Amino acid sequence: MKTKKFGIGAVLGFAILAIGLFAFIFAPVLSAKGSAQGKAWTYASWDGKKVVDGPGSNLWAQLTSLSRLTSAFGMKPPTDPAQKQYWDYNFRKVAIDATIVDIAMETAVEDAGYKPSKKLINNAIIQQFIDPSTGNYSKALYDRQYKTEADKLQNRKDTIQNLKRARYIKDIMGFGEDRYGLKTNSKEKQFIETMNTETRRVEYIFFDTLDFPNEKILEYANASKDLFVKHDFSVIQFSDESAANNVSSAIKKGETSFDKAFENRDKAPKDLNVTEDGTLANSYRKDLNLLFPNAEDLNTVIGLKPSQISKPLKMNSIFVIIKCNSEPVQPDFQNKELVDMVFSYMQKYEKGKIEDYLLEKANKFAESAKAGSFADAAIEYSVEPMTSSPFPLNYDSSSMLPSVPFNTDPVIASASTNEDFLKTIFSLNTEGISKAFLIGDKAVVCKLVEIINIDSTEKKSMADRYAGSVRGWSPYYTLSMITRQFPIGLAQSTVIDFILDNPKLTDYNLGRN
Repeated sequence: MKTKKFGIGAVLGFAILAIGLFAFIFAPVLSAKGSAQGKAWTYASWDGKKVVDGPGSNLWAQLTSLSRLTSAFGMKPPTDPAQKQYWDYNFRKVAIDATIVDIAMETAVEDAGYKPSKKLINNAIIQQFIDPSTGNYSKALYDRQYKTEADKLQNRKDTIQNLKRARYIKDIMGFGEDRYGLKTNSKEKQFIETMNTETRRVEYIFFDTLDFPNEKILEYANASKDLFVKHDFSVIQFSDESAANNVSSAIKKGETSFDKAFENRDKAPKDLNVTEDGTLANSYRKDLNLLFPNAEDLNTVIGLKPSQISKPLKMNSIFVIIKCNSEPVQPDFQNKELVDMVFSYMQKYEKGKIEDYLLEKANKFAESAKAGSFADAAIEYSVEPMTSSPFPLNYDSSSMLPSVPFNTDPVIASASTNEDFLKTIFSLNTEGISKAFLIGDKAVVCKLVEIINIDSTEKKSMADRYAGSVRGWSPYYTLSMITRQFPIGLAQSTVIDFILDNPKLTDYNLGRN
């Protein structure tokens, strides 16, 4: 069975203290009431124990908990029907998977002979109802939450299940206990310490698409003027080819005209490129190349003379008959709007030409800066140098290391996955000037202005944080299945994947037939 995996990119993401876990685990779970009546549906089985829906079931509790969590963190279902359908599907799948994980953990400790004592159960319930003003257990809070004996029994059952899961997690992870649970290799911690030996600060300039000169745009426009010839076409749209063939045949036989066929057309098929009056709105040659990827169809369209009508053609997902209304109009590059269109086209389809120009200009800046000074070159090229905050060698901005905030320095932050950039910057000597790098849509040149060595205390602290995150268990792991905003550690993701890929999991399905 294929299940949703947790990405290992989340390894260094999320250190959870034991106290946070247990506070979450023992938060009262709302009992389900008022669900649809009828036979419970089985979504999966773990070692013979079924995952079923319905009030009081583990799955119902997970759906309730996940609904509360997503709401608390501002996550709302999309309004678009197609996206909403995917949200609902994924929401249910996450709840089913989490229920399977719960049952697997409970079963494991039961098979090991673990049974929480009455004292432990009572104490766990007491902790749920501590009055903040006194620090003592409040029976009034308990009675207010659970008014009937059935509710109280359900809470006790939930508490026992939570204790079993907590026992499993603590046995596997250890939670700081070196006697048992997951261990962190000492050499691994030493390696993590070496990742944070120094940070570097750079001064930099950049050239972006705004620096691409108008004469270069016109140079491209004149060399590619055929792309910007504007055609004038009317279109009749059809849902299927047979309907298009019938109308085309009737036009050829003189049984109807193009205009009458348009008036009597099926109005259901609609392409965004066609206006209400049947005009092909996007009719530059560059647009026709996209609308008619078949070379024969494209040649048919651009070969039409005024008043000529095409055979049925495929345009995107529909069939069309096209009529040429007038001779094509040659481009006038004195028109600013047309020049802007050319540049927009270049940014989308000829990006390499823009990037080559920017890199060439940035490398000339670097040569000038090396021959003189970075400041003088900045004056010569009319750019203003910027200074980054210190950053370590931190590929892809791991949360375990400092990184450049994207909101304050998007240029350097965007370079976190540029291996050549990082290698170069961390090989420069102070005052050294780099070559030009392409970062996003910008050509960047840097000067190293400062190397800051990290003291041993901070390096050790980072290694300890790493060890804690590896053996941490995030209570919000269901949210990590929905969004990367809540990453979890590698150990936790490994445990969950082990359960969801285990042969003990059978009869897995996501909905009623």
